[in-house]
Amino acid sequence: MHPKKTNIFAFTLTEVLIAVVLLGVVAAFGVPNYTKGVNRSKEKDAVANLEMIRETVRLHISREGGTPPLALANVAAINSTLQLNIIEQEGNTYACLVQNIYTCQATNTAGWQVQFRLDTNDGDVSCSIATTCPTL
Repeated sequence: MHPKKTNIFAFTLTEVLIAVVLLGVVAAFGVPNYTKGVNRSKEKDAVANLEMIRETVRLHISREGGTPPLALANVAAINSTLQLNIIEQEGNTYACLVQNIYTCQATNTAGWQVQFRLDTNDGDVSCSIATTCPTL
């Protein structure tokens, strides 16, 4: 007598390879879209933070009789002087400088820079590098 054969269900090598190729194709489209979404999030965060800094600087000027805060070189100085709670996302840095014009800016490692100037354009947030600017 022959031993009774049981049916064993398994995937063939071809089926496994097709599944791996399909996963690779899905990942090839998904990873760039995810990266683009993360970068857009950083851009929108920078613009929102600059708008908050702009409004707080205007409030500070009205309280202090027309005097803007001194140069604020980093987020820690901005947060302590203006009593804000800005959290820097990776790649975004913030600074406010007093030269001839009071300017606050957010700079990203991707190469764009968003800024506002208080005496030239009434403090509107604008981008200084037109080819790589985030959407404002």
